[in-house]
Amino acid sequence: RFSALWFLVAFAAGPLARIARASWARLLVRERRGIGLGFCAAHTVHLAAILLWLGRGGAAGAATLAAGGLGYLFVFAMAATSNDTAVHRLGARRWLALHTAGQYYLWFVFAQTYLGRVLAADARPVHLALAVAAAAAMGLRLFTVLTRFDRSHPG
Repeated sequence: RFSALWFLVAFAAGPLARIARASWARLLVRERRGIGLGFCAAHTVHLAAILLWLGRGGAAGAATLAAGGLGYLFVFAMAATSNDTAVHRLGARRWLALHTAGQYYLWFVFAQTYLGRVLAADARPVHLALAVAAAAAMGLRLFTVLTRFDRSHPG
C-alpha cells in the first residue's frame, strides 16, 4: 500500500500540475524522478517480502506471478533509465515509450489489485481508498489527454 501511494503521486503529478498550476503541483513534477525512485525502493521491499513468503510455502497462481513479474521488470527498467544519460542513450522517443507503457501497466496492476480487494469478502476501507485514488489518477490523466488541457495556452 505504501508503494502504491508513491506510484500514484508520480502517476498523477503531470496532470495535477497542468490542472492546478499551483507551486505544490509543479514541485511534484520537478521531483517526479525522485518520487519514482522512492516507489522503486518501496516496491523492492515489497518484492523481498513476497519472495520470503513464497520461500516459506506461500502460493500464487502462474498468472499472478507472470503479471507481477512483468510489473517488476517495468519498475526496474524505469528506475534504471531514470537519468539523463539513459534518456540520451535510449533516445527520447524510446525512453518515453518505456516509461509510458510502464506507468500504464503498473496503474492497471494496482487498479486491478485494489478493485479486486474491494469486491472481496474481507475488504477494508484502505482497499476502497486506494481503488478510488487509482481511478482518480487515471481520470486526471484521461481528462488532460482527451481535452488537451493546458492552462498555459488559453483557448
